[in-house]
Amino acid sequence: MKNIHPLTTAGIGLAIGSIACLFSGFPLLATAFAFTGYFFTLPEVPKYTSIFQFITFPIQGLLLGLSLDYGRAGFPVFAAFLFLVALGPLLRLIFFKTFMHTKLLWVEPTMTVLFFVAYFYFNLTQHREWPSWVFPLFPMAFNIYLFQGFLVEGIAYNKIAAQSKMIDVDSPAPDFELPDQMGKPVSLSSFLGKRNVLLIFGRGDWCPACHMMMRMYEKNREKLQSKNVMLLAIGPDDFDVNREMAEKLGLDFRILADVKQEVSMKYGVHQEKDPVSSKLRVKYEPGLPTPASFLVCDKGIIRYHSRADRVGEFLQPEILFDVIAKLSA
Repeated sequence: MKNIHPLTTAGIGLAIGSIACLFSGFPLLATAFAFTGYFFTLPEVPKYTSIFQFITFPIQGLLLGLSLDYGRAGFPVFAAFLFLVALGPLLRLIFFKTFMHTKLLWVEPTMTVLFFVAYFYFNLTQHREWPSWVFPLFPMAFNIYLFQGFLVEGIAYNKIAAQSKMIDVDSPAPDFELPDQMGKPVSLSSFLGKRNVLLIFGRGDWCPACHMMMRMYEKNREKLQSKNVMLLAIGPDDFDVNREMAEKLGLDFRILADVKQEVSMKYGVHQEKDPVSSKLRVKYEPGLPTPASFLVCDKGIIRYHSRADRVGEFLQPEILFDVIAKLSA
């Protein structure tokens, strides 16, 4: 890892403390440590969206459940239960190619119902004490908050796709000039006659799916270069934020600052209002771009673009390679 994840690291320390308390016979203190570690790790899941968080977060849930199962014979039901509760919000990211933002929107509401049925069943049938009633409520409530966001966003993206104003394939790509993460100006026209260009519109440093997408293209950056494709990411953050994001995610390609979102408007991917909550992301009052990608050939013509309801194509660069092969032919 290129960066230390401070809150997750602190959460691991608390998890170790929880394990020590369990072995020492202090289950309530172990619960307090595990519960605090769970919510220490949580804020860095969308910030880094790395395997480090994807592994650590469910383990925190497992430890919280083990502390609630302490001293009871039989299968550790709350350990399994809270492991699944912690894993629930990650499923759409882990299996993003299948779920995307817009597919299988019934999964999270169904999980919510099943979680509450299990919660009441285990507590009522096993005559649990107050910690098993209280502590699981907070992770479950947070899941509801996240799940409703997934649902609202997915419905919004499907509507956006149905009313799409994106520039059509085989149309000239609008020119632009934007600063990269080092503050250096980059124009699309500078690549005419020289390189194909892949434009990736992201929603900002807060967006976990965008982190995953950028990591995926970093892994394929050299292969894209071998196909004479220059990768340019475009987002609504300023170049200072983009520089920090590039360092945090280990990216070695340019991220352009479209703060006024004039370029996203030109390409028809601008949203005037955040479909989930503009109150949470007040710095994006001008709106946000819809996740989208455009392959512009060296003649300045758009040869491919993704759709709002198929943003999982971000994680399938092989689709682009097929288009590039046809261009070469």
